[in-house]
Amino acid sequence: MKRLLLFIIIVMPLIVCGQSFVFRPDIKTELKKDLNNINISLVFKDSRSYAKKVKEKCTKDEIFNEFVSCIKRTYPNIKIVVLDEKSFDATPQKDSITIKINFLQYDVTFYLGMYIAYTTFELKIFDYRKGEKLIVDSTIKGEGKQFNVLGLKSGKIASNSSFKEAFDRFVSLTAKLSQESVNEKVDPNLNNNVPKSKADKLRELKKLLDDKILTQEEFDKEKKKILDEKD
Repeated sequence: MKRLLLFIIIVMPLIVCGQSFVFRPDIKTELKKDLNNINISLVFKDSRSYAKKVKEKCTKDEIFNEFVSCIKRTYPNIKIVVLDEKSFDATPQKDSITIKINFLQYDVTFYLGMYIAYTTFELKIFDYRKGEKLIVDSTIKGEGKQFNVLGLKSGKIASNSSFKEAFDRFVSLTAKLSQESVNEKVDPNLNNNVPKSKADKLRELKKLLDDKILTQEEFDKEKKKILDEKD
């Protein structure tokens, strides 16, 4: 009995330690009322690479399909066409919006009593409705941690936490699509030939930061451009 107890306490954690798992994501999303009646082409790429120790619990298609379902639950009024992965490197179609998501990591690993999960993907959003425009080019990261109190269920909790953090970041960046749509609406009563002052531009930029449409790094970069402009 003592030997069995020692095996459970000492040996088993060493056996499991370092093992990674890939669970099917299952998260709740928040309904958004913007991005109405917008057509989006969505294409995924799987660039993940793992050692043999990874225990695959779901396929890449299940991950991709769940991501699409999350988008549809968040933005029920948009139309999504999922393109084949082979078209990932193709030039986006004209007069359309294309979102490219390249998964770099999605797994959860057990380390000495704790599950640590990471979700990482590259995100590019192209808005070609009015010419060629890359409006988002960012690497999205999510992290989740959970002490092992429920076995593999703890791993799933950590995994879902990392996936949700990454997805929420994705949603904050897709808000730029709404901003682009607003910018396209021209008020005929305004004189569009009047240039904006630096103060106005900075106020608009700060609002994008506050609304989490821009990252701090993007904000600092655009702010410098404005301040460097000649009066």
